[in-house]
Amino acid sequence: MRAGYDLLDYWRCNGKLSARRLLLFIEQLPPGSAVDRSIRGQCATWTIGDYLLARAVDALEAANWQRGGGKGSRPKPVQRPESRIDRQRKTEYVARLRALNLI
Repeated sequence: MRAGYDLLDYWRCNGKLSARRLLLFIEQLPPGSAVDRSIRGQCATWTIGDYLLARAVDALEAANWQRGGGKGSRPKPVQRPESRIDRQRKTEYVARLRALNLI
């Protein structure tokens, strides 16, 4: 954040920091910042390069397994942060449905 701005100016109502400017500051925070992690969870620490690398590793392991005749157990993909979050959301959703006796 630039010098001269205090986040408390938003609540002090002295006109120095408007809601629009505060939103701009928040939107321009770098990926992986504390705000980003609080919104997106563990996903915030993964960059596009990390996702691409995980996909390349998955493809390479699957190709090696196929070339080996499919012997042994099929390789498991690299676990991405979303898969854990999605699983947690699904578990919470199912629990809510059970609490309402819908399933």
